[in-house]
Amino acid sequence: MVKSKFFLITYILFGVFSLSNCQTVKLAGHYVEDASYGIKHDLNLFENGSFQYIIKEGLGRDTVLGDWNIKGSKQMILSPKKIENYHSEIKCDTCSSRFYIRIYALLDSYELTEPSVKIYSKGVIIKDGIINFIENVIMQKADSIQIDYFGFEPYVFMPQNKNDAIVSIFLIEEQSKLLQKDRILKIKKSKLITEQGAILRKQP
Repeated sequence: MVKSKFFLITYILFGVFSLSNCQTVKLAGHYVEDASYGIKHDLNLFENGSFQYIIKEGLGRDTVLGDWNIKGSKQMILSPKKIENYHSEIKCDTCSSRFYIRIYALLDSYELTEPSVKIYSKGVIIKDGIINFIENVIMQKADSIQIDYFGFEPYVFMPQNKNDAIVSIFLIEEQSKLLQKDRILKIKKSKLITEQGAILRKQP
């Protein structure tokens, strides 16, 4: 009796997995929607469960990468890869008693000049402004640094090196942060429908 139940459960699980796998293979492919005024959607669903979603609006273009999963039989969830601001520090033998700050856009490594920087010591700002370097004498008192740049997510970090160093900070755009949210698409035969009503048709 116990053995029969075990085989029954195994059979059911295998059937569910096989059905899901078949549906994944069936839905994988290239989907396009260009009927919306000014906005074009281009979605590639790969059989390994990853996707590439390109959204074009005017001259702008956003590319989202991540994984896709099927929820039930009528919904698909696109889960973008989550990326966050980060920084790296290196010691510098030629920095002449200075702590240099370099800011870059995370996605394309484009250098961002004239960042707004705030230097904190025990919660109090001890220096702020458009800063590209900080004297070591000030860095000795610093316990945290805040970086702000228009159109990008703010970033706060605690420096590990306070003498003769270069810190490279990589910021993500605010728009890119919004694109990291999960998207739910309705599945309707060979079409996918976004939450905004855009219809993406599978290409032959």
